[in-house]
Amino acid sequence: MLLEEMTFAEVKEYFANGNEMAIIPCGSTEQHGHHLVLGTDSFLAETFAKRLSEKTGILCVPTVSYGYAEYHKEGYSGTIGFDQDLLYTIYYSIAEQLVQMGAKKIIFVNGHGGNSYPLKRVSMNLRLHHRVMGLIIDWWSVAEQLNPAWKETGHAGKEETSAMLYLYPQYVHPERIRFEGYRSLSDTVKTLGSATFAYAGVAYHIWLNTNDVVPNFGGNYGEDPHLATVQQGKESVEAVIAHLAEFLQYGFGTMQLPSVQQ
Repeated sequence: MLLEEMTFAEVKEYFANGNEMAIIPCGSTEQHGHHLVLGTDSFLAETFAKRLSEKTGILCVPTVSYGYAEYHKEGYSGTIGFDQDLLYTIYYSIAEQLVQMGAKKIIFVNGHGGNSYPLKRVSMNLRLHHRVMGLIIDWWSVAEQLNPAWKETGHAGKEETSAMLYLYPQYVHPERIRFEGYRSLSDTVKTLGSATFAYAGVAYHIWLNTNDVVPNFGGNYGEDPHLATVQQGKESVEAVIAHLAEFLQYGFGTMQLPSVQQ
């Protein structure tokens, strides 16, 4: 059920019939190494969102194809994004207008890790100002919890590339993969990603640009994308969609905020 394919009267009827959920796909336009296209995050977010809408009948609005991607801009043409304050305003405005139509639960189907921070702020303020629940779904996090072998440890790595091989093979160029691991920034600290570093077995978050840790403009970090397969993409994508469809209907769909006590 796609908002852009409905009339205003059909949308009004959707909420009048007691439907209280709406899905917002959250993408990005950013570099994904030499082997994946700039629209990867938007393509994946939109596909997950539309598939969930098909399975559940939940209204899905058009994808927001720009995200917070400042750390991918240095030296990478094509990356276009918003700062976090602007992105917050955009998502909060969309959600607030859906609330005015009758939505009580907003589902953010997210395709890009950099969006998570403004989306958390949006969700908190939806609750504070409208008593509306905001659910943030990072599809790769769900995949990892369903099967540790599907973990995406970074950006444009094995899991994300596998998902694209399954859903959008025409936008994957395996022969162009450049993967040289991570650049070390200290003899005593291990680089685990663009923002994660370990010392004595304890992980710490230090927010850096992609090129601070990825040598020679490789653009991807995480598990080697050479290991990506169509089969893994199919198994992980279908498992995530099946789980989320069940959760939205029989989990999140049943949750209700307690009454306000005077």
